[in-house]
Amino acid sequence: MNKYILFEYYVKYLRDIRKVSESSIGHYTQALRKISKILVQDNKINESIYEIKDLSELEIIKDYLYSNPDFVSLD
Repeated sequence: MNKYILFEYYVKYLRDIRKVSESSIGHYTQALRKISKILVQDNKINESIYEIKDLSELEIIKDYLYSNPDFVSLD
């Protein structure tokens, strides 16, 4: 069980709406863990991408990531 409800909703969305395999769910959530790690290292979040609850804050994070060489090299 993950402590972030947005994580639970995301997995439910992938499973129930997008109908992706459990393997794909694992790949998607692993990618978001990597993104979270970059953001924690850069002091943009405390622990996880799932702690962001405001859409405008998420847009700021997105813009930051696309200007971050570590993230861009993963993409």
